[in-house]
Order: sequence, then structure tokens, then C-alpha cells
Amino acid sequence: MVLPHANEHHLTDGGIAASMDGWHPFNSTTVVLDLGKVRKDKYFRALLGHGPRVVAAISKPYFWSFDPLVELDGEEDGWYADEFEAFLGLVLRREEDWKAIVFARDYHFRFFPIAKATGIRSRLEAVNRLQHKMMGFLGSPRRLFDEAVG
Repeated sequence: MVLPHANEHHLTDGGIAASMDGWHPFNSTTVVLDLGKVRKDKYFRALLGHGPRVVAAISKPYFWSFDPLVELDGEEDGWYADEFEAFLGLVLRREEDWKAIVFARDYHFRFFPIAKATGIRSRLEAVNRLQHKMMGFLGSPRRLFDEAVG
């Protein structure tokens, strides 16, 4: 039985070689690397730690289960987290505008606001700014903060 998409890949002489010798019965695109060798290669080293990141909506009760430190100055209208729950996001509808708040953990692992955006004209813009800011933080290895940064 041959599974055309089940290949084993190897790094060889600066390239990637595929073979069917070590195939497994699950069709996947799993990449297995010898990090000892890859860390020496400047091109592959640039790829380590970078990959898809996800910021998605979560339920209100789930957001509040993290007990973030926040003073609400508007009506809650959206709750967000990244895939590793390192950062949380909150969108507030206020009387005159919208507000987006990004939370991170402090050195006691409590969530507190590290970035805010106010004066936003629509919910869509607030969500976009919140997600963009969260993705920016996810691009950095830093996960603990002692003060607001932006």
C-alpha cells in the first residue's frame, strides 16, 4: 500500500530530501528536525520560533476566569486570547468611542493591562487594533511584564 502524501523528509547538504522509507499511515505534514544541526544554519535558525499564531474570540466567562485586573469604563463587547493564553484582549464600547485593552501576566502571573487604544470609531477597528497589538506581542519572546508598554 502506498500513501502518496506520507513522506519522511531529511535535511541533507543544505537541502531537504524526501523518502518513503519511513512513512507512517497518517497523512500529515509534520516536520521533525535535528535542532543541533539546524541551529548552526543561519537560514533555518531564522525560522525557529516563528510559525502560525492565533488570536481568537473566547467566551466572557472564560475571559473572566483569568481574573484580569481591569477597571471597566464601558460595556464589554469582545473577549480574546492567543492560542497559548499568554495574552488576553478586551473590547469595550464606550459612550463616545470604542476601547481595546491587551493584558499580559505580571511576575506573579496575574493578568494586567499592558496596552490600550482609545478613541476608536468602530467595533471592527477596535478588534483589528487589538488583534494587531496582540500579534505584535506574540512576535516577541517576552511573556511576563512589570509595567504597561504601549
